[in-house]
Amino acid sequence: MKLRLVSIKCNVNDESDGDEIYLKYDGHKIWPHGLFKSIKMNEELEIDVTLDVPDDEYVTFELWDYDLLSRNDLLGSFTMRTNEKGGPFQTSLKMERLGDTASYLLTWEGN
Repeated sequence: MKLRLVSIKCNVNDESDGDEIYLKYDGHKIWPHGLFKSIKMNEELEIDVTLDVPDDEYVTFELWDYDLLSRNDLLGSFTMRTNEKGGPFQTSLKMERLGDTASYLLTWEGN
């Protein structure tokens, strides 16, 4: 199945001045082409990445926050089941740690 990641929307950022985010799938960075994309609360960024994923299985994408002077932070993950074609569909971020404040929505389509 082809899965197209359409966009990501920040409802609440993790850091007060915005987040510097990137996405990983299966241990590899898939977006963006540079180190990260800056995003602030209520902002939506286009992703437009298409991947081949297994049919009718759960796939997980990790959302990371890039840090220059310390380790990058795993903000959480998006998990979806690849059993429907069409869309767009939205999946909410499952936060990595209890008490984290980050809230993101990932929009995707299946072909």
